[in-house]
This record gives sequence, C-alpha cells and structure tokens, in this order.
Amino acid sequence: MAAATSRTAQQVLTAVRKVLAGHTRADERKRADAFLQTFQRTPEAIPVSLALLAQSDDVLKEHEHLFVINTIYRALCSRGSRDHPRFKSDASVGAAELLRPCFAQLCTHIHGSITNHTSSLIASQYACCVAVCMLSTTEGDVLTTLSALSSTVSLPSIAVDMAVITLLQLLPEEIQNKRLLLRKDHRESWVASVKTESPQVLHTLEGCWASQVARRPNTLCAFHARLEERILETFGAWIVHGKLAPNAIASSSLLAAACDVAAKMAPESDRILDVLQDIVGTCVDASFAPLLSPLLAFSTRLGSHALETAHDLRPDLLVAIAATVASVGEQALACGLLSPSGTAMPQSFLDMLLAFSSVHETDALTKVFDFWVAFRAHMVGDGSDAACTWDATYIPTVLRHVVASTSLERTSDPSGDEFVQHRKEMRAVLRLLSQASPDAFLHELLRAIFTAYETLTPPSAPSVALPIEAALHALSALTKCIPDSDETYMPRLLHLLSALASPARTLHARALLRTITVFLSVVPTWIRAHPASLPCVHDMLTLALSCAEDDPLCAMRNAEDHIGAVALLKLATTCAPQLHLAADRDWLECMRNVYRANLQPTPLLSDKSLRLVLEAYARVLMGATQAAYQASSVTYYEAGTPHVLSLANFMCEHLVAALPHAATDEAAQTVVSLVLGHFTTLASALLRERSSSADHPLLTVLQTHWAPVFQPLLTCHAVQTSVMELLETLFKSLERDAAPLATAVVPLLVHAYSATRHRCVIDTLQASLRCASPSSPLSGLLQDAVLRIVQDTAPTALAPDGADRLDGVCGLVVAFGIHEPKMLEAAGVLPPLLALLLEALVAGPYHVLAVLKVLNALWLWRSDAMAPLHLYVTSVLSVDVAIAIFRQLLRAPAPTTDAVAQCLLNARRAFPAETLRSIATSAVHDPVFANVSHQTQRDMLEAYASVDPKTATPRKLGRFVKLFQPKH
Repeated sequence: MAAATSRTAQQVLTAVRKVLAGHTRADERKRADAFLQTFQRTPEAIPVSLALLAQSDDVLKEHEHLFVINTIYRALCSRGSRDHPRFKSDASVGAAELLRPCFAQLCTHIHGSITNHTSSLIASQYACCVAVCMLSTTEGDVLTTLSALSSTVSLPSIAVDMAVITLLQLLPEEIQNKRLLLRKDHRESWVASVKTESPQVLHTLEGCWASQVARRPNTLCAFHARLEERILETFGAWIVHGKLAPNAIASSSLLAAACDVAAKMAPESDRILDVLQDIVGTCVDASFAPLLSPLLAFSTRLGSHALETAHDLRPDLLVAIAATVASVGEQALACGLLSPSGTAMPQSFLDMLLAFSSVHETDALTKVFDFWVAFRAHMVGDGSDAACTWDATYIPTVLRHVVASTSLERTSDPSGDEFVQHRKEMRAVLRLLSQASPDAFLHELLRAIFTAYETLTPPSAPSVALPIEAALHALSALTKCIPDSDETYMPRLLHLLSALASPARTLHARALLRTITVFLSVVPTWIRAHPASLPCVHDMLTLALSCAEDDPLCAMRNAEDHIGAVALLKLATTCAPQLHLAADRDWLECMRNVYRANLQPTPLLSDKSLRLVLEAYARVLMGATQAAYQASSVTYYEAGTPHVLSLANFMCEHLVAALPHAATDEAAQTVVSLVLGHFTTLASALLRERSSSADHPLLTVLQTHWAPVFQPLLTCHAVQTSVMELLETLFKSLERDAAPLATAVVPLLVHAYSATRHRCVIDTLQASLRCASPSSPLSGLLQDAVLRIVQDTAPTALAPDGADRLDGVCGLVVAFGIHEPKMLEAAGVLPPLLALLLEALVAGPYHVLAVLKVLNALWLWRSDAMAPLHLYVTSVLSVDVAIAIFRQLLRAPAPTTDAVAQCLLNARRAFPAETLRSIATSAVHDPVFANVSHQTQRDMLEAYASVDPKTATPRKLGRFVKLFQPKH
C-alpha cells in the first residue's frame, strides 16, 4: 500500500511539473492536466498529498506545494459533514485527523512569511483546509475550538494570532461555499452559530486590536500592517454574516479604527473601504440608523478630503471612495436618514456628493450617479413640497454634470471603448434622472445649445462646438419626449445644426457631425410630420456619408455600421413618401451617388453599411410609390423599375469590367462577389407585389443584362457562391413570378453542379421549386434536374468532404416530396437515392445525420395513406429495403445514436406491427451482429416493440443501439 502511494505521489509530482513547465508540449500538458483533475477526485487524493508533504521541504517548490494543499482542500470539501452518508465507509484520513496538523502548518507558514522564508499563499491554502476541517467536524463554538488549537502550537504569539484571525475571517465565508458538501441541517446549524457567537467574536476582535495597538512598533512593518487589516476585514465579515446590534457596531473601537485607516487614503485604505462598504450594505431599514449616522458623518469628511486632494489620489482609490460614500447615501435613503419629511437633511453630505459628480474619473462618476438616481426616485416617490424642493436643489445641477461628463473635452481617446461605454451608461442615467420631469431638462438642453450657438465665432468654434455636441448627445437620449407636433424649437434646432454641420476633418467638427447624425436617426417621426425640414436633413446626412467610417480621428461608426447609413435607413423606413416627393432634393439620386462613391478600391463605408444604403433605396421606392399611387392600379414595379435600372446599370458596368478576369484574378472575383452581394440585398429588400401585372424591377434588370452579364456569371465557378445566393434570394422572394428566370437558369444549374459539386447550387435548385406550377416547362426541367443531381452526387457523396453535398441532396429530395410530390415520383429518384443512403449510413456521423432527414420523411409518407407519395414510397420501400436500412442504422457511428434511435422509432408507424417485428428481428439477428449477445438482441426487440411510451424512448432505445455499433 505504501509503495503504491509512493508511486502515485511521484506520478502526481511529475504531472504537476509538466503542466507548469514552459517547454512541455501542448498534448503532454493536456494529458498531465487531465490526470491531475482525475487524481483530485479519487479516494487517494489525501493520502498521496500527505505523502508528498512528508518529504523534505526542499523537494516541493511553491507552486507544487500549493497544488498539493489545494488537493487536500478540495478532497475535504467533497467529504463535507463528518457523518455524511456518502463517506460512511471511507477509512482514509479525514477532517478530524487533519485539523491539528493543518493548523500547526498554518502557524508555521505564517511565521515563515514573517521571516520571508515561505510564501503567504501557502499559509492561505492551509487556512482554507483548517476552516473546512472545523466546519466538517464541529457545529459551532468557534472561539473554544480555536483556543484549543492555539494551545498546541509553540510559536511566537503574533503568528498564532494571525492564524486565529485568518480563520475567523474565513469561517463565515466558507459556510456559504457550495463546494463544501455539508448536510443541510449541519450548514444551518453553522449559520445560526455564527449569528449567536458574533457578539463574543466582536469582543475578541476588539481585544486583539487593543493588543496589536499596544505592541505596535514605532515603524509599522508589512506583517503588522497586514495583521491589522485582517482584523478589520474579519470585523466586517462577522457583521455581514453575524447578527450584531447596530449600536454595538457603531460604538466598537474597530469601526473607529476602520474609519481612521480609510481616512489616511493610503495603499491599505482600499481594502478597508471595501470593509466599510460591506458594513454599509447591512443597513437595510430604520433600525440601523444608529450605525449609519456616524458613517454618514464620516463619509462627508472622507469625501470632502478626497475632493480636495483628488489630483494626487490614485484613480482606483478615488473610485473606491466614491463607491463608499455613494453606498452610504443609498442606504441612508433606505434607512430614512435622507427623508425630506423627517429630521434635518444632511446638506453637507449631499453637497459633497454633488461635488463628486463633477470629477473627471468616469468610474467614480458612475458610482455617484447611481446614488443620485436613487435620490431622485426617492424624492419623486415622497411627493411632498419639501421633497420637491430638495429635488429642485440638486437634480438640475447633477444633470448638467452628467452631460458635462460626456464631453469630448474630458477624454484623450473619443473613440475608445471606455469612453464610448461611459456615454452609453450616461444616456441611461439621463433617462432615469429626467423621467419624472423630462420637459424641463429638455428645454434646459435646448437653451444651452441655443446660447452656445449665439456665442460661436470662428476662433471659438472648438471650445463651443464640444459643449454643444455633449448637450446634443444628451438630447438624443430624450427624443421620445419631443412631440411630433412641435414647431417651437425643433425647426430652429435643425436649422442651427445644419449651419454647424461641417465636413472639416477636425475633432470638434467631426464629433459634432457624428452626433448630429445620431440625433437625426432618432427623430424620423418628427421629420415625417414636418417635410419642410428635409432639405437641411438631406444636407447633413450627405455630409455624414462623405466621412470615412473608420477615420482614426473620429470614427463615424456606431457598433458595426456607419451612423449616416443607419440614419438614412431609419429615415427611409419612416418617411419614404416624403423623401420621394421632396421637390428640392433628389434623395434617390443622393443614394445612388453614395453608392457610386463607395464602389471603389478605398470606400468610405464598409460593405455592410453600403448595403444599408441600398436597403434604404429600396424602402423609398416601395414606400413612396405605395403612398403615391394607392388610389390607382400602378404598383412600385412600374414606378420603381427606372430607378432600379439606373442603379443596376452602374453595377453591371463593374461586373462587365471584372468578368473577363474573374476566373483567375482574385481582385476581379472580389469585385464581382461584392456587386452580386449588393444585388442580393436589393432582391431581399424589394418585396414581391402580388397584384402587379408588371415584372419585378430586378427581373427586368436580369433580362436587360442577361447575355452580357448574368448568363456568363453562371459558368464562372470562382464566384458561384455569390451568383447562387442572388438567384436563391430571388426565387424565395418572388416565387412563381420568377418562373421565367428559373426556366432559363435550371439547365445551367445542373451543368454548374456537374462541374463543381457545390452545395450552393443544390440550395438554389431547391429554392426554384417555389417558382414551379403544374404542367409548366419548369416542372419538367426540375424533374430531370433532381435525378441528375442525385446521380452526380453518388460518386463523391461518401468522401470526407461529401457530407455537406449529401445533406443538400437529401434536403432537396424532401423539399420535392413536400412541395412537388408528383414531380418526385415522375423523376423516379428514390431507387438510386436509397442505394446511396444505404452506403452513406456507415460513412460518418455527418453523412448519417444528412440521411436521417430523408428516412424520417419516407417513414411519414409511407405511413399516411392519403399522402400523394404513399403508393410510390410503399412500392420502393419494400420489406427487404427496410431490413437493409435497419441493419445500417444499427451500425451507424456512435455520435448519431440519439438521432438514429428517434429515426427507428419513427419507422414504427410506416409498417404494420407484424411486418415491423419481422423487419426488426431480421435486422437484429443479421450475422454482422454476431458479437452482440442474444439477451441484448431480445431486450432490444422487446423495447422497440413496446407500446409503453416510457419504455420506447430515444434515450432508452439508444442504449441498445450503442451495443450494436462496431467496435473499433
């Protein structure tokens, strides 16, 4: 046994070293890591770890030592309560035996850390082990247990004190650790014990603090400082998890000490501020007023001092102070200390928080603004005159600070993720702060913009434009408050913005233009109600769309798209008739110009943004003509076709220029794919008009440019995917209206598939089914096409890269059976398809999944006597074929087991019970399954034939299927 433990210990140590060594190969590291994870879950985890720890100290390096102790900790957690039934018969070393040794090691390593001999991390891991041992083997009386443990150690008292304090901090936190498998009643006993013992622990901690202060050296060393921090952190932990009277906490010397340390604004203040925040978080109602009152006074002093020295403070310390004073404020609201109808409001505290809302640290602002949002909600909820007065005293100024914090003057990186995120958060804050009285804030923002504009001169442009931009950014968050009927300030504002909009490539000009464009994108309903504003809107959007999307000076992108393109699409969606009828600006020509300007090697807009412009073009065509001709029989087909042709002619010029080189030149292929993608966008956006007798505009385009452009494209295999995407979109969108196009295209598709075997061709053929009608020429072409596709696929379907093609073919056949069953029968495609499927069932998991969709459809069609394909499928899918299919399904690769089991269950409805039993029996007893036991075969057949839905489930049947699969 000892030899086995020793061997395992050596294997573990070797694996740890492989995981952490820099020169280890990736596959070796992965295997070593898997071995260690498995080892940590075995019963040998603790004995082997103890054997490693028993070696001399210089054998284990720090990281190896940490792994070993962590293994013990994890094993102890998994054993949990001392009488947990799961480990009733476990005779290995447990928590009771490890408690004292681990405590001794904890003290030893703490003492070692004092003299810099060992890492404090090792001591921390031992502390976790001791805490788990105590929780597992006792049910409370923490101080008695710790006193008994302390008496067994002969080390300097300061090391023992640190061990005790560390454990006192850990214990209430470890109780909540769900990894520790305590019984429910055991855990509840500990939770109750912590609450009961918390006054006694508080008294002990106060004594420790007094002793530490008394023996504090003149120059506080790092260890003494850490001990004092640990005492205060433990104080916070027992307040959070225990049950201490607010008066007792408020009068404790530890609270005063925590405030003193926090007020120093030194490096150690960060952790103590976290402690104070935890304490404040426990103050949930008026009964905590005695505790919160002194904290409120302290926060006022702390915040004021921080503001005075803000330029000298570390940013993270300023954020921690802001979080602390803001949390005090929020809990003071909950406890009634900031009630306008109660005692005197702490105005100095509110003034301090108001001053905090003007600091330049965005993370600190976020914390403080959370308080002001809560303050506003509280005052509005109170509703008294006093509350309204306090609200009016502070909230308008806070709102101004929120707006100022979003000014580009505050950042050196206007396009940086941090500042962009801050602006998003501030938009939410603005809405929350202003929702009780949005009109007042709206008018204040407008006044600020108008006043700043009046002071604008060429020399002052940068300094004035940025505040206007910040105010406009805030205004864009409140546009829901702008009534569509307004004629008092919106016309003036748009005129002003039009005058300010400039294409100049300076930060203030570009940022203002960007925010103007964002603002236009959120007021389309007002613009629709006031078409007289369209000329200046047109001019501003034109300027925006002439700016590069990814300009490093000031990007014109919002998320993934050019903000000008987004604004244009929103406007086209809402105001299509107004845009079309605008006499003084040609919006369609504007969009064509934008397209022309960006179909070049160095476009200003990304392809995704350019597609938004094309979508806007289509929206204007459809919406405008529907509105303009709603009283007549004219549809957007007739009115829109000239505009579509005008744009398409330019697009086809690029295709004609690139097409001769597309077979071999990558640049030409890129141009062709790009333009075809734009045609696809138009095909999706220009919807079918069912009542029109005219052709769809894009059908007219294809007819006009068929011979020089689109017919040659069908034979250019390098861009086949893009061509097929366009055709598939047209077929799906226009359905039978596209029948002439499909009739011309289907023979070319068959030839294209024979040449390339690309899945996209199959998908396009499947889409063309929507265009077919009975007895049409297209039906005959499709009937021949599906048979050719199946025949052409067979030779390559079983190749490793053939699964996708096979999936496409199977989907095509199923689609034929659903939409054109007579065509599928006339094509006679099932016999060759079934021969292909039988081979594919053992080719690979992806092949099997492709085949199952056809088999499930065949079972369904065979079972339904009313189905058009019932007689045809019944004649083809004979008993012998079914036996062969069953046999191959049972041999299918393991990853498909569940899907195969479901397919077998679906087959039960396709045959009479006796026939099905005969099929299943013949398949199961096939000689290929000679290695499967007779009992397993009988159980499989019994489960398959069962009428009990709880027995015949895919999961249960799948267990048997796995036993029939070949063993490799």
